[in-house]
Amino acid sequence: MKLQAALVAASVAIFAAGDAAAYIWLQDTATDNFNAYCKRGGAKVNSKYGCFIAYPGFFGEIGEDSDFQGYQSHDGKAFVLVSKPNLKPAIIRTASWGDTAL
Repeated sequence: MKLQAALVAASVAIFAAGDAAAYIWLQDTATDNFNAYCKRGGAKVNSKYGCFIAYPGFFGEIGEDSDFQGYQSHDGKAFVLVSKPNLKPAIIRTASWGDTAL
């Protein structure tokens, strides 16, 4: 009976985590990176994305309840948000921005 209760508790935790907000900084590859989306002539310019300039301290202010995926520029001054597979809206919560859905 204890094992069954533990399995139910673990299943509920996994299910709840599946819907949890999460932000992900994707790892650069040769074809998927900030420059591919945001620089003139980049390979991904015809994709769904948004390029942004970050204010100083932005990356350290992102809240755990933000929900997006993207790439940071190599100089740490900008970032690109790329569409999630299910086209959910990107949500960035910071101390300076508050609740902002993009």
